[in-house]
Amino acid sequence: MKQIDQYINSIYKETNGNKQETKELKEEMKSHLIEAVHELKEEGHTEQKAINIAIERFGEEHEVSSMILKLTQVKKKFEKKIMLSAISIVLLGTVLSVFFLLMDWNNAVERQNFANDVFEKLGTQSEISEETEQYMTAFAESNISIYEMNVTYIKDDPSQEFFGPVNYSIKTGNGIWFINYLTTTDGKDYRNEYWVVDIWMTKYAYLAIGILSVSLSIFLALFLIWAIIKRYRIKREFNN
Repeated sequence: MKQIDQYINSIYKETNGNKQETKELKEEMKSHLIEAVHELKEEGHTEQKAINIAIERFGEEHEVSSMILKLTQVKKKFEKKIMLSAISIVLLGTVLSVFFLLMDWNNAVERQNFANDVFEKLGTQSEISEETEQYMTAFAESNISIYEMNVTYIKDDPSQEFFGPVNYSIKTGNGIWFINYLTTTDGKDYRNEYWVVDIWMTKYAYLAIGILSVSLSIFLALFLIWAIIKRYRIKREFNN
C-alpha cells in the first residue's frame, strides 16, 4: 500500500532521532494502519476508501498523542526549572552565609592585631600622641564594621575603665543599617597593665544564619512544589 508508506514517511521526514528506533516505529505504525484498512474493508468499504479513513483516523490519534507529548515535555521543563531554582537558591544562601561568617572571623583577627599595634604605640605613657590618634582614627574610619572605639588609661585607677573619662573615643557610624536591621553588636575589650582598648564591631553571624535559614525554607517549599507537580504528571501519564 504505497499511499500508507508515503503517509508514514511524511510524518517522520523531519525526525532526527535514532534510525533503528525510527524504523521500528514506522513498521509499527504501518502494521496498525494495514490492520485498520482490513477491518474497514470487512465493513464493506473499498480499499481506497478504507485507506483514506484509516489515515484520517490515525492522523487524529497521532495529533492528540503529539499534543499530550508536548504538554508532558512542557511540564518536565517546568519541573526542571523549579528544581534548578531551588538548588541555586540554597547554594547562593550557603555561599552568602559562609561569606558573612568569614567576615566575622576576619574581623576578630583584624581587631586583635589592631589592639596589639595600639598597645605597642601607647606604651606606658598616660597620654596618647597625636600620631597614635591619627592611626586609630584612620583604622576605625576605613573599617566598615567598626562603629565605635574607646581607649582608656587605667594604670593609676582601674575603675577609670567603667567610671572615668576615656582618653580617646570615636564613633564612625559604619555599619549602622546592618546593626539596626540585620545584625547584632559585638564589643570586645583588649587590655594590658596600662590601657584598655574597647572596640565595637558589626557581628554578621546572625545574618549568616538568617540567610541560610531563609534559603533552606525556600528550597524546601520549591522542592515540595516540584514533588507535587511531578507526582501529578506521572499519575496522569499512567492513567493515559
